Amino acid sequence: MAKDVRDFFASENLDRAHLCGHSMGGKMALQCAAVNASSINGLVVVDIAPEAPPAHKPLLAALEALALASG
Repeated sequence: MAKDVRDFFASENLDRAHLCGHSMGGKMALQCAAVNASSINGLVVVDIAPEAPPAHKPLLAALEALALASG
């Protein structure tokens, strides 16, 4: 997704821009800033964490263990 943003910058002739992202968009904005720092004027990231809080790990493990049928 960060490559898509870089490609969008190129297609629109943008040298620099501000990015704002929420949740997964925030992670994408952080990645854009990490790999294309010279193209980012500012960054607003809302409602994300770099990793799952320890209290959520058992719940996430239980959700991942569910045998969900596709279809």
